[in-house]
Amino acid sequence: CEGKVTMTDNKTLAIQAADLVANVDQLMSHEILNGTDSRTLYDAAERLDHAMRILLTLGDRAYHEERKNQVSTDYEVPF
Repeated sequence: CEGKVTMTDNKTLAIQAADLVANVDQLMSHEILNGTDSRTLYDAAERLDHAMRILLTLGDRAYHEERKNQVSTDYEVPF
């Protein structure tokens, strides 16, 4: 399921993203002390990419929920 975000509740997705980022933080702290190899760096990048996609999904969901609750004709993304 790597690289694929399914319809999971927002809390579960937020926890998953936080866990991925925390894991990368621990991994990089260990590697800084012991030397870093390419495999570790690529693994960290993949985890961060997955966390980013989860957070973008959560952002999209929140944005659409906000838009649904507003009565406006302005449909621009707020950034």
